[in-house]
Amino acid sequence: QLESTSRIVMTIIDAIGDGMKVDVATSASSPVGRRVSVVAGSRSLIETIPCLSDIGSMGGNIHYVAAALKARKLLLQESLPSIEQRKARALDLARKIASVTGPRAGELKDVQEFIDENVPIADILF
Repeated sequence: QLESTSRIVMTIIDAIGDGMKVDVATSASSPVGRRVSVVAGSRSLIETIPCLSDIGSMGGNIHYVAAALKARKLLLQESLPSIEQRKARALDLARKIASVTGPRAGELKDVQEFIDENVPIADILF
């Protein structure tokens, strides 16, 4: 029974995660090859964070550990800027780099700040 309950909880966490991935304010459609979650655009998604935090702190049983790990990963992902925000920032930075030439190219403070923030960008490159 714990295994079944954990699978249900992980399916709900997946739906919440898919809903959080689509920023309906800046994205008119779902990402290519991905379906939009049934909870995408829901204003109450933010209210799931305390529950995800509680699930993330669970342990003691192998089934709970799997659900807890999934919840912690989603919480970490939610703490990062959205893919649309990161993509816009990277494009803006690329435009700035392309516009600066010559000896001033090493003076771009924005590049160092972007690197220092350590924000993942691998997913926006693909």
